[in-house]
Amino acid sequence: MSLPRAHFFGAVAAFFPLVAGAWDHGGHMLVGEIAWQQMKPAARERSADLVKSLDSRFNEGQPYNFVTAGAWMDDMRALGRDYQWAKLHYIDIPWTENGVPQEIPEGPTVVAGIADSIKAVRDPESTPEQVVEAFGMLLHFVGDIHQPLHCTERNHDRGGNTYMIAGVPFSDLRV
Repeated sequence: MSLPRAHFFGAVAAFFPLVAGAWDHGGHMLVGEIAWQQMKPAARERSADLVKSLDSRFNEGQPYNFVTAGAWMDDMRALGRDYQWAKLHYIDIPWTENGVPQEIPEGPTVVAGIADSIKAVRDPESTPEQVVEAFGMLLHFVGDIHQPLHCTERNHDRGGNTYMIAGVPFSDLRV
């Protein structure tokens, strides 16, 4: 590429704001890495065994590890209409100007998803497949509640999923 052409594309890029989603795989993996660093060796071993069995067809067939498993439920969205867990990724707690929550809504929310996942993991009647799925869901939901916009409702934004972040310098997006 000639120097003038490079300047042209650089100037054009400078006029277009960079837009990123409010939460993505990187956020889930960061939560997973922090959790992994805090775990005792026995818990690490058991967790690593569980996540290896997660459905990896939307992860390029690669098995998940503890850190990447937090993104499993987002990968499963590739199921399209068969994806049944969309409302479990967030909770729309009514927004108040003073920041004090009113009441936590009932129904399919991330809070209910966490409770149901813990129950299934602990239930001696759960099949190994149910335990693996519940554990994968639990990892994801714990990441979701750490995304601040996933826990409030403002303008029906589906837990911040429709809120785009703009103006982040490209150099700050590199991992």
